[in-house]
Amino acid sequence: MNTSASVLPQVNGVVLSYPDEGLSTESLRQRACAELLRQAAIQVGLLAVDDPLPLGGAMTEAASTAVEALLDRE
Repeated sequence: MNTSASVLPQVNGVVLSYPDEGLSTESLRQRACAELLRQAAIQVGLLAVDDPLPLGGAMTEAASTAVEALLDRE
C-alpha cells in the first residue's frame, strides 16, 4: 500500500489543483474561496447546477457573473 500518495486539495469534492500546477498557499486559498462562492451561487439559484467546473482555476463567465450577483446581494 502506497501511503506517500498525496491527496488533492478539494472543496466539497471539487478538486482545486493538481500537483503539476505548483500553487502557492495563497493561490490555493483564493481558489478555495472562489469555489465556495461558486457553490453558494448554485445553492441560491443564481447559477445552473450543470455549469462546468473551473478549469485551472478559471470559472465560466456565467459563474463569475453569478458570484458577483451573490456578493452584491449579500
